[in-house]
Amino acid sequence: MNSDYILPYHLLKFCFDCFVDTSTLNYRGDSNPFLSPIIVDDAILRKFPSVRIIVGSKDPLRDDSLRLLERMVSLRKDCKLFEFEHFPHGFLNYDYPLLMSGMEKIQKFVCDE
Repeated sequence: MNSDYILPYHLLKFCFDCFVDTSTLNYRGDSNPFLSPIIVDDAILRKFPSVRIIVGSKDPLRDDSLRLLERMVSLRKDCKLFEFEHFPHGFLNYDYPLLMSGMEKIQKFVCDE
């Protein structure tokens, strides 16, 4: 059975505040395409080069990755997604012994081999 992973609001707010200086802007985070490619206009997405998305199945942002893939495909862009089962968000930054065995797969995926 799949579980839906939810990021707590306070964690999202903390991350947002670490990356975005809202003091100098009349700012709405939900409308800034620099924070999420999901809200970028199609005209800009059409200019994207080939896109390779690597995501873990336990990533709370997995659905956003799938939505981006769907948008890119609907725009007839070269976009592919590789999903690692049972891995969380940011797993490529961790020193997982199991991940090391998958690095060759990632390299081939990214390089279209």
